[in-house]
Amino acid sequence: MKWTNLQRWKVVIPIILVIAGSVTAWASKELKAEDFFKHPEFSNAALSPDGSRLAYCQVLGETVRIVIQNFKTEKISIIEIGENEKNRISYLQWATPDRLIYQMERGSIFAANANGSKIKKLAAFKLNVSVYSVSIPEVYSLLPQDEDHIIIKVYDWVTFKDTFYKVNIYNGGRKIHFEDMINASSYLMDKGGEFRAGIQVSGGKIRVIYRERKGKNWKTLDKFIVDSDNLTFNYTYQGASKQYCELLSFDYDSKIIYIGFHNERDTMGIHALNLETGQIEETLAESEKYDLVGENTGLYFNRRLQKLIGFTFPTDRQTTIWLDPYFKQVQSLFDSSLKDNVNQIMDWSDDENVFLARSYSGNNPGMYYVLDLKNKSLKEVGARYPQLEPEILSPVLSFTIQARDGLTLHGYITVPQEAKGLYLPLIVYLHGGPWARDYFRYQSEVQYLAHHGYAVMQINFRGSTGYGFKHFDAARKDFGKGINNDVVDCVNWATENGLADPERIAVMGFSYGGYATMNALTSNPELFRCGVTMAGVYSLPLQMSDYISEHGNWFAYEYWKAMVGDPKKDSDKLKDISPINHIDRLQAPVFVYQGESDNIVSVAQARVLKNKLKKAGKEFEYHTMSSVGHGWWNYNGGYHDFEKQIETYEAILAFLDKHMKPGSGENRL
Repeated sequence: MKWTNLQRWKVVIPIILVIAGSVTAWASKELKAEDFFKHPEFSNAALSPDGSRLAYCQVLGETVRIVIQNFKTEKISIIEIGENEKNRISYLQWATPDRLIYQMERGSIFAANANGSKIKKLAAFKLNVSVYSVSIPEVYSLLPQDEDHIIIKVYDWVTFKDTFYKVNIYNGGRKIHFEDMINASSYLMDKGGEFRAGIQVSGGKIRVIYRERKGKNWKTLDKFIVDSDNLTFNYTYQGASKQYCELLSFDYDSKIIYIGFHNERDTMGIHALNLETGQIEETLAESEKYDLVGENTGLYFNRRLQKLIGFTFPTDRQTTIWLDPYFKQVQSLFDSSLKDNVNQIMDWSDDENVFLARSYSGNNPGMYYVLDLKNKSLKEVGARYPQLEPEILSPVLSFTIQARDGLTLHGYITVPQEAKGLYLPLIVYLHGGPWARDYFRYQSEVQYLAHHGYAVMQINFRGSTGYGFKHFDAARKDFGKGINNDVVDCVNWATENGLADPERIAVMGFSYGGYATMNALTSNPELFRCGVTMAGVYSLPLQMSDYISEHGNWFAYEYWKAMVGDPKKDSDKLKDISPINHIDRLQAPVFVYQGESDNIVSVAQARVLKNKLKKAGKEFEYHTMSSVGHGWWNYNGGYHDFEKQIETYEAILAFLDKHMKPGSGENRL
């Protein structure tokens, strides 16, 4: 369809909705934990290249399958999944007009015809005791120029190297297409399928390297040589310097690389780098407030010409900028019909007539829609969680405040649906990392707590990603103090403005959020009624030693040494900011959760905390889950253990209700 045809289209799009039950009926029903913590019933949707069929993953109870829906004939084809009844699909895409590629949550990659025939395993994942001793396959490229093959990347956690295999999607035959031979942290493949650029880390330097074509020698771009500040590896761009760049993609003619680069600015923008001259040829997009490169960012390319047509990145919510005017108009059609939601175009047909989008918000887990421009129709084709209607979930609001030192802090507050006033019991839910961030999206943990009457505050404190180098770097060697001050400042803002009952404030978090929870409880004991810490680090010296002795993860060790502190030079400081050494200050009861098979934060951390709490006579509950790792991964079965997550959160809710419901604050729920 040509651009002029779309310009002339002025009709209103009919929307066909499939909704079971009424909003009124749902509103009177209390949802259970399992309604929030289970695999989505509809996910991983993908359009066939001609736009006539939709493939998606369907989970009904313990049944997992791939469904292929034909829009023209209305017939359904099924690909049964039989590896493990608890296993789930993490990736699904069309490799050709009739053959699908999918990957199981456990890691194995398969190909199958759209009618369910000729299923072939392309790559296997063998689970050992520790994830650091296995090889993990992933689909790296579908090779649109070669319908018989795809590229599968295998990362070896023992050698810390990537190997790229060219795999036949029909017979499973494979051969090494490219392997890491020059100690690079990442590589980039051009549009012709050849690896021609990368980021090399060696000799205390981070370098951008490239070659003119396969077989030629690698060269270094002098503009992008960065002193790694004793950081001997690259963890995205974090902790390196403002001069470091992120390689994104080759352009269609393979002469230009799109990169993320600060370019003497605080935030990272998107730029076109000319390999022949080594200079930035064009700046495509920059922002004063947000990094446009990092987690939840990406580029969109035209299927036929492989030209850049747009990019997506998070601000206070996910934002997509289209360079192509046709796609910009398509985006406006989704946005005008599905107002107040984030409407992200996920896929489209080769002729650019049929589009698939996911529409979501903080209280909308996500609906998938198909827009057919020829038929002028917009149809809802599936809901991720059909039992969770937006009308019965809690609205999510963004906020911005100034920290005590002037740093701008962003975050989100989820207000209970049934709230009739202010002075709400507040849970401060702290994200992990801390080199990560919270987003405007549906989050099961947050909505579960809000459904039961709690306002939930999420803070993108200093050290969080996505807000520029200054915001990120403000937490360097300030692991405990500065971030905790941000938490306190946000809590004070909420109480001073009447949102939160100062007598009923809890703090809660997972991983780094668990550390921050205990740090807040021991640093500001008078502020919190109780706390929930999950998989947290409580002794920084113990965590640093674990990275070397238990995991052999020198990547993490060097990064923590650069960002948190050197175990030898900064030993006194690390002890001082370890909550385990300040249990005597604790006043509030604590809920402690830990997975016994956690290989990121050892169960030893929770055991040491338990012993300290018990010895000091503090009130606490201690919960561990066997076979569960970091993030609810079951190591015995190799799947996300929703059942144990449900059990844990039911116990957390009971703990919060016990300690948060009573109080002298005004209860207007």
